[in-house]
Amino acid sequence: MILVRYSTEKLYLSAEGHAGAAEYGKDTVCAAASMLVCTAAELLRRSRREGRVRNVVILMESGSADLSAEPEEGYGESMRREMAAICGGFELLAERYPEYVCADGK
Repeated sequence: MILVRYSTEKLYLSAEGHAGAAEYGKDTVCAAASMLVCTAAELLRRSRREGRVRNVVILMESGSADLSAEPEEGYGESMRREMAAICGGFELLAERYPEYVCADGK
C-alpha cells in the first residue's frame, strides 16, 4: 500500500510504501505513483531555480519521499495550483486503486 499525505496549502508531499499490485518492475500503480512524486520534485527544483520557492526539501528513496517548500512572495497561489494538479493525480490513483493507494490531503 502506498500512503500519500499532502498539503497543497503548505506545499508538502509525503509518500511511503509500495503498491504491491504486481511483481517488482511490472507494477504500473507503483510506477504511476513514482512518476507523480518525481514530477512534484522536479516542480520544486525548477521553481527554486526560478526564485518562486525557498526552503526546498527533497528526500527520495525507494518506497519513501518527503517534499516541501515555501513559496516566495507573490507565488503562493500559482505554486499551490501546480501542486494541487499533481496531488490530484494521487487522488485519481486512490479512487481507481483503493486497495493499493491511499491519498490524504489536508
